[in-house]
Amino acid sequence: MDKGDNLAFHLIQSFKPGEIDAETAHRLGQQFADEVLKGKYEYVISTHVDKDHIHNHILFNAASFVSNHKYVSNKRSYHKICRISNRICQENGLATSMPTGEKGKSYKENMEYHRGTSWKVKLRVSIDKAIWSSINYEEFLQKMQLAGYEIRQGKNLSFRAPEQKNFTYMKSLGSYYTEENVRLRLEKIVIRRKLRSLCPEKLACISISPPISQQAIVNALNAGQN
Repeated sequence: MDKGDNLAFHLIQSFKPGEIDAETAHRLGQQFADEVLKGKYEYVISTHVDKDHIHNHILFNAASFVSNHKYVSNKRSYHKICRISNRICQENGLATSMPTGEKGKSYKENMEYHRGTSWKVKLRVSIDKAIWSSINYEEFLQKMQLAGYEIRQGKNLSFRAPEQKNFTYMKSLGSYYTEENVRLRLEKIVIRRKLRSLCPEKLACISISPPISQQAIVNALNAGQN
């Protein structure tokens, strides 16, 4: 990709066959797009299951709707995109394959990620599961308790697994897992479920960012059923 006269850019994020389900792949694709584009470029993401490997297609506008500046695509930005994708995969115990032009993690660090022995990896997975099965913040906390986590609330929300010595702060898991973003993700659950009902067979999920209002989507869905 180069700067040129492109109106949009297309990214494909693929996962190893059999290691992930469509819903998780879609969520990780949204996290990937949000981190790469930082809320400055409108994008559409669709998750496809028509191949052996589940994969995301991310199409984003070349011009920022915030500053009107063109997205700069070069070797440096490409490697940055690869690093972000690899980190998100590692944080979720998934295989990585994107080239970064940098030295990889040590053998021990990679084994910890893939075996899921990191407390943070396990906590991220538990948080994601609780969010996807909850409709509000209170239910989310209840699901975390049912998963065996001790909760400490206050200035910074933190969790501790049964065999864990110290609490893990939510903010230490990355920006996607701050208390504020967890609440935002919960608010989007209804919208995502509504959108998913519109997807064809090969398209597991689709999302639009920035999102339109929930009522606008409900109105559109109702109109489509008439």
